[in-house]
Amino acid sequence: MINGYNSNYLGICEGMLKNCTNLNYSGLSSLSSIYGFNVCKQMFQDCTSLLRLDFASSLEIISGENACYEMLSGCYNLYGDIEFTSLNTIEGYNAMGWMFAYTNISSLSFPALDSNSFGSDTSQFDYMLYGCSNVTVHFPAILESILEN
Repeated sequence: MINGYNSNYLGICEGMLKNCTNLNYSGLSSLSSIYGFNVCKQMFQDCTSLLRLDFASSLEIISGENACYEMLSGCYNLYGDIEFTSLNTIEGYNAMGWMFAYTNISSLSFPALDSNSFGSDTSQFDYMLYGCSNVTVHFPAILESILEN
């Protein structure tokens, strides 16, 4: 678990590897949840050598305002498919906003989400794929009416 709440409201991993030019792979296989305000904001932003990132298959919660905001933004060599197999909760304003902006991923998949996964709104996905093209996003069909915009 990465829990970023503290008295200064700074994310524990905010900007941690930002602008790292020698990182080409990162595995987050033991990560179970991302929880807190700005907790992973800009964590890998502009890591231009990053080719692959594996999220844990057991990642269940992304929660908190700007939790993953711009986490991978500008990693333009990041290609392929990203699947959030067990992710069942995404809460918090802009939780995944700009997360994959300016990357070259080809698909995102969220098979475990349901109608109770979002809290009161769906702003978590605002501009998640800004600057990307030809990305296929897979959500369960039951979410079509909730996420149509």
